[in-house]
Amino acid sequence: MRNWIIVGIVIISLLGLVFVQYSYLRAGLLLERARLDQRMEHLLDEMYLKLVRENNVREMTIRMLVTERNPLASPELILPDRLRDSLHFLIREFLGADSLRMDYAFALTDEDEKHVFVATEDFLSENDTQVSYQRPIGGLAMRACNCRPYFRLHIQNTLNYLVGRLAYLIIPTVIFILFLAICLGLLIYYLDHQRKLDIIKNDFINNLTHELKTPVFSIGMLSRMLKTAVGKGQNEKVEEYATLIEKENEVIKGHVERVLELASLEGRNYQMEKQRLSLHNLIGELLSSFGPQVQARGGKLQPELKAINDWVEVDPVHFRNVIQNLLDNALKYQTDEPFIEISTRDEEDWLVVSVLDRGIGIATDQQQKIFEKFYRVPSGNLHQVKGFGLGLNYVRQIVKAHRGQIKVFSKAGEGSRFEVSLPIPGDYK
Repeated sequence: MRNWIIVGIVIISLLGLVFVQYSYLRAGLLLERARLDQRMEHLLDEMYLKLVRENNVREMTIRMLVTERNPLASPELILPDRLRDSLHFLIREFLGADSLRMDYAFALTDEDEKHVFVATEDFLSENDTQVSYQRPIGGLAMRACNCRPYFRLHIQNTLNYLVGRLAYLIIPTVIFILFLAICLGLLIYYLDHQRKLDIIKNDFINNLTHELKTPVFSIGMLSRMLKTAVGKGQNEKVEEYATLIEKENEVIKGHVERVLELASLEGRNYQMEKQRLSLHNLIGELLSSFGPQVQARGGKLQPELKAINDWVEVDPVHFRNVIQNLLDNALKYQTDEPFIEISTRDEEDWLVVSVLDRGIGIATDQQQKIFEKFYRVPSGNLHQVKGFGLGLNYVRQIVKAHRGQIKVFSKAGEGSRFEVSLPIPGDYK
């Protein structure tokens, strides 16, 4: 609960940071807009001086305005183009490098903008982010056209320009906030993962306690009965009770060894003592001891060892445990008379070992989770079957240590097939 309070505080802090950054950026945009307005006013002042003071631009403007009023007054047909180019040059000179980033259009019109004397091609186009500036022109220009001429300037896509001016602030801010959001997402993921792991570990501890409690209780009871039998001189009973105590002790030893084996694998301090051996021989030894268990339940164990090349390089102890775990699971998770098939086959450079059963099967959404440590499928009566959720995790780690692969093919209610693929040694291919 405390962890989720911390997550809530972090989320609120992140949202607060986003709001503060948004406020700063908004203030920055307003400041840049004010600077733009001030700069455009200075530009209009410069353009006004160029159009009213004596210079080449004013002369071209006057001649063009006179021509507009009386077409016979001047033969210069290219005058509007020359004036447009001159005004372009003045604007670019004033704006400097910003003239490349700023999308602008300008025109020289009458007061009502009904008559356009000279204009850029895109002056009449409008958009939502366009900002307009204008300045009336007096002096000789006004007398030349017998009207009040206006110099008008449109700054188009203003928002893009302003955002570009603040890119040095916006880009780091967005990256920083995204980084914090990713960290928050990872924090939530790991906290949720830790919560699930705690549940699984608690389940494991409960299972382990239950599994150890039964033989410990039996040993205690048998010890008392053994003392009584010794006191009465019942030698047969003494031997029987001692044998039972030994069996229960082996059960405890088996549980402890499984946990310790997995712990050693996780510590990465283990070393595989690999040997080249015949996998068929290894499987045959296992089946000789496992077969009676299947027969005791009225089932059938069917070997189909068809691989032509069965030589592999494995750790005999660990890989024997791999096959044993798969066979044990195939037997445990069958409710009726068990049927188990263990087979081998060649598949290019791999030797594939398959263990098939007709048991309760595994749902599709659970098939990848069963290889996680402590995980047991939480459905039906599966938890009535003894186990800690360590077997398949151990199997996967051992198979990976042998550079092999393990796959599961299953459907709920129809049984399962586990396939272990091992690389064939180079000189045996």
